[in-house]
Order: sequence, then C-alpha cells, then structure tokens
Amino acid sequence: MTGTLEQAIRKWYPSLSKGQQKVADYLMKHQEKSAFLTASELGKEAGTSETTVIRVSYVLGFRGYSAMQKMIREDLLDQGEADGEEEMDVFQRVMKEEQEIYERLPSQLDMEDAKKAVEGPAFGGPGVYRKSGKFLRSRVLAVLFPAPLERGSFAVATSGCTRRRLE
Repeated sequence: MTGTLEQAIRKWYPSLSKGQQKVADYLMKHQEKSAFLTASELGKEAGTSETTVIRVSYVLGFRGYSAMQKMIREDLLDQGEADGEEEMDVFQRVMKEEQEIYERLPSQLDMEDAKKAVEGPAFGGPGVYRKSGKFLRSRVLAVLFPAPLERGSFAVATSGCTRRRLE
C-alpha cells in the first residue's frame, strides 16, 4: 500500500460502518498512541471491539492489523524526520513502547493456561526435539515470569543471548 494511513482513511471512510468509523477517527486523532496499542487495546480506546479494528485494517487495504500498525509507525518516523526529530530519539521511543507492551503481556494472560502451555509438547514434550523445546520453554518462562534482580547481580539467559546488570 502506498501513501499514508491518513490518505487510506480519507479514501475509505465513507464506506466504513459506524464502528469502523470510530476506529478510523481514533487513528486520525491519536496516531502516535495507536502505533503502540494492540488491536484489543485500540478497540477499547475507540469504543469498539478488536474484531472491528482488524476489519478496518482489511478495508484500508492491509493484510492485517500488524501491517496497518507498521504503516502507522512508518508514518510517525517520516513525520519525525520531517520535523527534524533525531532518528535515534524515535527509535528509543519505539523501543520503550515495545518494552511496555511486553511488560503488560503477563497481565493479559491467564497464567495457569500459560504454565500449561509451557509444559505441553511444543516445549519439549514427546515428539519434539528436546533441546529446542527446552530453550523455547526457558525463553517463554523468562518473559512471563522474570526473576527480580538485586542490585549488582546479573541475569543471564540460558543461551547466553541476554546479560543484564542492575545498577
């Protein structure tokens, strides 16, 4: 899809349902915030449902919500560059927002279901290559149940991919 999200919304707005127009209106008024919301969160903010948000993304010509969200983020980056904003500042803001999304993830999950899923066959049960299943299980557990760090201690992932020190 070429052009900005704003152009797509203006083009398709008359054909949107009332609920879809609420989503489009929210996107136009809160572009920066929308870039970092899940479809469910955007639906709540706009007073509609997650399904309506996803339908809007299809009507606007995207392959799904994540493709539309990518366009929103690209539009923001383009705006930032046009406004003279440093690219690194935009990157840092995006990374901060992504981190906040991951931090909210455990509160949006049923933790008992998450534990059952991690213990299931996809994470090292019968018929799965054990090493990859164990690695994947360790990474999911690290995201869902992060261990608190004490000042001066290190957290090292089992694969050595992550090393943090709490200062």
